[in-house]
Amino acid sequence: LTLRAPGRDEVRWPILLHRGERHEPPRPIDLPAHGVVPTGMAYVPAGRFLVGVRDEFQRPFLAGPPLHAIESASFLIARDETTWRDYLAFLHALPPAARRAHTPTAGILAGRDQLQLDDAGRGRARLHWQGHVAEEGAPIQYPKRDRRQTVDWLATPVVGVSVADAGAYAAWLGRSGRVPNARLCTEWEWERAARGGDDRPYPGGDRIDPDDDNLAETYNHVGEAMNPDEVGSHPAGTTLFGVRDMSGNVGEWTTSNSPPGSYYWRGGTYYTNGDIGGRTDVRQKMEPNNRDVTLGIRICADWADHLPRPRN
Repeated sequence: LTLRAPGRDEVRWPILLHRGERHEPPRPIDLPAHGVVPTGMAYVPAGRFLVGVRDEFQRPFLAGPPLHAIESASFLIARDETTWRDYLAFLHALPPAARRAHTPTAGILAGRDQLQLDDAGRGRARLHWQGHVAEEGAPIQYPKRDRRQTVDWLATPVVGVSVADAGAYAAWLGRSGRVPNARLCTEWEWERAARGGDDRPYPGGDRIDPDDDNLAETYNHVGEAMNPDEVGSHPAGTTLFGVRDMSGNVGEWTTSNSPPGSYYWRGGTYYTNGDIGGRTDVRQKMEPNNRDVTLGIRICADWADHLPRPRN
C-alpha cells in the first residue's frame, strides 16, 4: 500500500499475507510529518516480513536461516551508504589521537586494491586507492570503464572501517543532531529495507541486471574498472522504501543476535558476482575489528526516538 495524507510524508507499506489469511497490523502505521525524518534517511514502517533463504540447497552457500516471518518496529535507515564526504566531516571534528584511531585503512584485495588516507596539507585529505592518488575535490579516473569513468571519490562509500569506527561515527551523528541516536542497522532491519515484505532475492524482484547495482558484472569483470561508484548511481536497484545500493557497491556492517553480540556483512560489493553476492538473503559473519576495502557503513535509528515529545 502507498499511504498519503496532507502535511505527511508518503509511506510505502508492503503487507505479507498467506493464502486465505486475515491479518491485522499490530499497531497503527505512522505517517511522519514533513520535516521530521532527518535528511538522507528513509522511514520503514512496522510490519511482518520474510527473512532467510527459501531454497534449502542454497542455504549453506548463503549462510542464511530457513525462510520465516518476523516483525519489526518502525525504524529509519539511511538511503545511501556513508560516503567519504560524510566520514571526513566526522574525522575533521575529532582531536588528533581519535582521528588517527578512526582513520580508514585496509590491505589488499585480489592482489590489487589498497587503501590509505592521509593529510595532503591545508586541511585536505588525500586518498590512495588502487594506484590512484586524489586529494579532496579531485576526481578519480577509471579509463578501463565503458561508462562512469570519472568518479567523485568523496561521493563513494567509505570503506576500510571497523565496527568501532562505524560506532564512533554513528555516535557523532547523534551528538551533532544530524541523526539522533544513530546506530548500525540490525541485519533483520537491513533485510526488511532490502526486500520489503516478501522473499525477493534482489531489491527489484527475482532477477538483477548488470547495471541495476555496482557488481562484478557491471563493468564486465574488468579488474581495473571494478571499483566503488558514487552512491545512487544505479537507480534501478532502489528498494521499495527508497534505499539504494543494497545489492552492490560495498557491503555494510550490521549487528546480530544470532549469536548474540555478533556482526554480519550484508549486501554485495563491486567485486562480487550478482547472482550470489548481490542477493538480499546472503550474509557473512565478520570479526568486529576487520577492515576491508569492500566493507562500509549504513546507518539506522529507532523511529520512536524521532517522534515529537508531548509537552507538559
